[in-house]
Amino acid sequence: MNIKISITILTIKPNQLRDVFSDKLNNKIENSIIISIVAGKTHATLKKLSKGNKNIARAMTNTQTAVGGGTSIIYFAKTETNANKKRTMQLMRHV
Repeated sequence: MNIKISITILTIKPNQLRDVFSDKLNNKIENSIIISIVAGKTHATLKKLSKGNKNIARAMTNTQTAVGGGTSIIYFAKTETNANKKRTMQLMRHV
């Protein structure tokens, strides 16, 4: 079965990032929007590990999300489409 994933959210520790990406995963998330909440990992690093995926958003949430009062800051590359920005922001409103 060839499953394609439309949105991927990375919420792991920074030292686990390289272990997560594999050819099998990259094939499934090839055109997926990747939302990274991994601290300290750059857009360039995520793009390299995902074999050139350009649909990457970096997000940083604060601890208040646990009680429904938090905020998220989201970074998009200049090349990100407005449609992908909108989908990402709609999803992150709930985080």
